[in-house]
Amino acid sequence: MPPQEECDRSKELLEKMSQHVAMAIFVPPNPAVPKDVMNNGTMSFIELPRGKFLVTNYHVWDTYREERKKLPGLRLAVTGHGFEQPVSVSDAEVVDEDEGFDLVVLRFEAHQLIESVGKEFYKPKRWPLDTVMEHDDVALVGFPCNRKRPTDEYLGFESLLLALKVESVSDRKMRLRFLNPEPSIHWFSPRPITEFEWGGISGSMVYRLDPVLMRFFVTGFLHAAGRGLDAVFYASRADVIQEDGTIDRQQIPGHR
Repeated sequence: MPPQEECDRSKELLEKMSQHVAMAIFVPPNPAVPKDVMNNGTMSFIELPRGKFLVTNYHVWDTYREERKKLPGLRLAVTGHGFEQPVSVSDAEVVDEDEGFDLVVLRFEAHQLIESVGKEFYKPKRWPLDTVMEHDDVALVGFPCNRKRPTDEYLGFESLLLALKVESVSDRKMRLRFLNPEPSIHWFSPRPITEFEWGGISGSMVYRLDPVLMRFFVTGFLHAAGRGLDAVFYASRADVIQEDGTIDRQQIPGHR
């Protein structure tokens, strides 16, 4: 693919995939300004056959619960598109959670608020959710902590697109890695990337590229990542989530 076409395609993917995920920020009690944000992960938005749900890592949600015990009034909010105000999802209801899969599925009744700030709930193009095999191409959009530049008025966060390869698949998690000599990282910002740290993108949707259809399908949610351009990434499998948002803890036939 010519460089300009590849650039245009990357911009298109970044914009499209960014609509289905948001930075999940820990906000201290009012009054608070963007500089006061204490921590962040990523929240994914998905529409399943039996409702609209929020999905993130168990460790993101559990950290929020523990921090709220120490600081009553702590809020969890998701960022909107551009300069839109974040939406508090602190009162989201846990549908199911599993520490082993590192997944939590939440129901947020006021999901229209999330849609009103430029986000969309991803509606799977096939069901059950997609699965991966070794050496598949995958992509994800994330919001690394070190790309935040908050001011008193604006959080100043940036998204970027990562293209990875699947190294292995287990019953619970996928091992992903940059396998190319020149890793594929796409961002469209005047600020260069000088530190390749991936903290903050936990909970991001991972999409598998179907090589026949040349289309992306959600296959997982990022669980952990190392540092640098030779980092190993791990993702929790999305196909354990059932149509009502509960997690299937049984061995899935046909998977290693």
